[in-house]
Amino acid sequence: MDNTFMTGYLQKPLTLGADATVYSATKFYGGHADLNAGSITLNDTDLYNEFFFYQNTLGATLSPFDSYTLLRGIRTLAIRLDRQQENVAAVIAALKRHPAIDQVLYPGWYSPAEAAIQKKQARGFGAVISFSVKPSVDLGVFFEKLQLIDLAVSLGGVESLVCRPTTMTHAPTPRTSCRRSASVTTWFASRSGSRTRTTSSMIFLRP
Repeated sequence: MDNTFMTGYLQKPLTLGADATVYSATKFYGGHADLNAGSITLNDTDLYNEFFFYQNTLGATLSPFDSYTLLRGIRTLAIRLDRQQENVAAVIAALKRHPAIDQVLYPGWYSPAEAAIQKKQARGFGAVISFSVKPSVDLGVFFEKLQLIDLAVSLGGVESLVCRPTTMTHAPTPRTSCRRSASVTTWFASRSGSRTRTTSSMIFLRP
């Protein structure tokens, strides 16, 4: 499973029964948007040997400087994620109170049962949330008025970012049942962890 958003600090899929976990180490592990890296962790010896063969054959290894950069990021991972989650909790509370916001989505939001599962399997809900604004909201004006958060696609670094999937990350997806089934609506935004709206947006909050 892909555990990039949670990292091994917040959730350990291998102890929950997963055979393999993949990470974009470019994100939270690197933590400074200056590295391209990834990793695979495995519970299965045969899978390990197979992946090691391909890694050794193809030379999929980091340079010494990239390795140093990744280690630097890992050393501050816990501190950054703890602060990012504090920031996210404050943003969630603010969004829920705002009259222009229609819905706020994050791990455990859907029901008490889901929240209980999240609490049991992880030590937090990460630093990326999604939210939707009401159809009356002009997203162009919203993004233009942002002061602490940049409109960009990324996560896990020291910047607070917001993106609109329908016109950014998911722009190639046809406006059909595929998009609807993925719950990527016209009004959805995502925010990432340092600080962060849309009737569909994602947010990432920085530390």
